[in-house]
Amino acid sequence: MPSILKMPVPSQKKFLILVVFVYFSAGMLFLYFYRFQINPDGISYISLAQKYVSGDYAHAVNAYWSPLLVWMSIPFYLIGLNDIVAMKICLLFSGIVVFIGVHSLWRCFTISDEIKRAIFISLIPLVLYGVLYVISPDMLSAGILCWYWGILFNARYLEKLSYGTACGILGALGYFSKAYIFYFFAVHFLTINILFFYMNNDIAHRKSIARNFIAGILSFLIISGCWIFVLSAKYGGITVSTAGAYNLAEFAPDSPGIPIKYGGLMAPSNATALSAWEDPSYHIFTPWNPFASWHDLLYFARHFCVNCLVAIRKLAFAWCCIFVLASCIFVQRKKIQWPLTHSFIMYCAITIFIYIAGYCFVRVLSRYLWGIYFLIMIVCGCLLTVLYQHVQINKLSRRLIILMFSAGFTIIPAYRLINKINTGKEVSILANQLKDASITQGTIAADSRYNTALSLCFFSGNAFYGIPQKNTGLETQLKDHAIDYFLSFGNETDTEHFLSTLHSISLNEGKEHIRIFFLKK
Repeated sequence: MPSILKMPVPSQKKFLILVVFVYFSAGMLFLYFYRFQINPDGISYISLAQKYVSGDYAHAVNAYWSPLLVWMSIPFYLIGLNDIVAMKICLLFSGIVVFIGVHSLWRCFTISDEIKRAIFISLIPLVLYGVLYVISPDMLSAGILCWYWGILFNARYLEKLSYGTACGILGALGYFSKAYIFYFFAVHFLTINILFFYMNNDIAHRKSIARNFIAGILSFLIISGCWIFVLSAKYGGITVSTAGAYNLAEFAPDSPGIPIKYGGLMAPSNATALSAWEDPSYHIFTPWNPFASWHDLLYFARHFCVNCLVAIRKLAFAWCCIFVLASCIFVQRKKIQWPLTHSFIMYCAITIFIYIAGYCFVRVLSRYLWGIYFLIMIVCGCLLTVLYQHVQINKLSRRLIILMFSAGFTIIPAYRLINKINTGKEVSILANQLKDASITQGTIAADSRYNTALSLCFFSGNAFYGIPQKNTGLETQLKDHAIDYFLSFGNETDTEHFLSTLHSISLNEGKEHIRIFFLKK
């Protein structure tokens, strides 16, 4: 088991408070430039939050979108904030969980105060980018995971039953933030506790580990089970989440992509929904069983291997840091005692493997890996501390190394944070032009660019029915679904004659160009 540092001195606590204050202040400043940013997932989270506020609980319960971010945003909507601003402020608060989680996690490692401060400062642009550039619960779930790992890997885990219970509570909160954490926690918590049990020969410690495991898994199942019960009652069967099966269907051998985007026109999920994307569970898609045949299994194995390579590439700098620092310690192994026990190295490696492998079955995006990113940052900080303790390095060189260490983890997120300023502004302006043309409270379809069209509908208050299928008559599809307006991004082909008979207007803003055809008489 890993050793634990003493409780942080007041100066460390004050520095944590200072960093959080700087982070939140900078976030409020950047919020002005991200007040237009919206994405399809964010539209769904905002819509669900509004349903809770209005008391439409039957439609607010959703098996595809996890509820924690929605629940956290409710107070900001109750005080009447703008839809996007309310969610962004909620995300800024959720970013504070990352700082708490990292603070909890690094107490399992020996890290100098100087490097701790560098890590905390490095987190500011990284967390800001994560919570502002896209509306998603990924940063929130990463913070909860770091907090959970900090308790599980703490030496006091053997001493207090409350540590096992806390793990279970955090596991349930992780599930509420993102459904994937339900499966990850179940596998990871069981695996690590089995390792703790068999690698500890002390009978009293084994009993303590068993008690903590039972307390943790029971608290996890009881709290998670409340939400699973609600979902199961609504969807008519035991339901943890519908996201996994739906996302897996996207990568089936014959799938053109996301079912909701290529399945033709679809009515919104319910009377107050903006589109079918609010709850894809209700719309027909063909489930894919990777074990149905050898062909499917081989295809799935290839898909898994490709995703593994993607994960390695996305964490390339982090792997390089670990390799370089570990190599330096190995070269100096006669002078340096390895800072981590072999068992703790195994715990970290298993954690990274289980977490990444689960996503490799479906899809790997950079934001999915933030929790692992933070874990690797802390491991690197520990290795760097050991080097400084045993290798003579002058003060200037030490600071340069720390600067390079910090910059390597944050320079890309910081660049993207600045580069993506005013994202969505052009779409917002186009939506205002739609309103000026009295195109509101109607039904809209588009010939392409699902995300942009959905964002336009969000800003203008129209219902979005998606993109018509290519192999079926456009006129028939539009009339069957009573579409009022058709948005063209310049991709009409064999349907141009039909569209040319309709009244239309063109809208332009920056690089965006849209032609709107009026089907409503």
